[in-house]
Amino acid sequence: MDEYSGAAAGYSLRRLSSTYTGSAIKVQDNVGGATLDVGFDSYGELDTSAIVAYGGSNDVFVETWYDQSGNSNNAVQATSSSRPKIYDGATGAVVMENGKPAVKFDGVNDALNSTSNVSMPLNNTIAIVAQGTSTTTDEVFNINGTAGVNIRIQQGQYKLLYSDLDQSFIASATNNQFLVFAGRQSSSDTVYGSIDGGAQLADTSYPSSSWNTATAKIHIGARGGTSLQWDGKVQEVIYYESDELTNRTGIEENIGGYYD
Repeated sequence: MDEYSGAAAGYSLRRLSSTYTGSAIKVQDNVGGATLDVGFDSYGELDTSAIVAYGGSNDVFVETWYDQSGNSNNAVQATSSSRPKIYDGATGAVVMENGKPAVKFDGVNDALNSTSNVSMPLNNTIAIVAQGTSTTTDEVFNINGTAGVNIRIQQGQYKLLYSDLDQSFIASATNNQFLVFAGRQSSSDTVYGSIDGGAQLADTSYPSSSWNTATAKIHIGARGGTSLQWDGKVQEVIYYESDELTNRTGIEENIGGYYD
């Protein structure tokens, strides 16, 4: 976010901005011990050694995923049984995907929800790194929390949905880590999307007159935080209340270069 500033929210297990001085996540073990804020190591990566030392033989879950955008719009879960997993006490290992730490959502009731609202303007952009294990309809990212006018990315065929305008990315990517970069451009009433830095797809059939610009919370791992729970992992979520499509290649190369 140094090069591409202005994000409304940014959640990651790496440091996204050189000016961000806070922690990456707040965690708690499955026995209800004291919570722990986990920051970054000298390379800007998640301090996994701190999690291992804290967890021991106990599982560890994410209570808060801190927003690194500077807007303090953290994604939280107050209910301990609905928190995604970051560390397995039986194996003594941090949850990983493709060699990088990941947050594991159980597909049953896990979700993290932003503490305040973001807007859904006519111009907006999303970048997400995740991995899904299900072929059913579940949602890794959602704003607005309804089945109608909202922004969401779902499993199955990894679809980007803008107010029920379906934009399928790939036929099947179950169990594969993926990067989705997507956005809406009001000047041409077009929804764009790409996966893993590939060809950019576009759908120009979306009318701006139908767009809902109301504010709503960000939900990671479920629709509205309560349904269509994501079965899989999430490593990074960045949301812009602006059109960043001209920066698509640069943003994808930065994210893809880290997550390989």
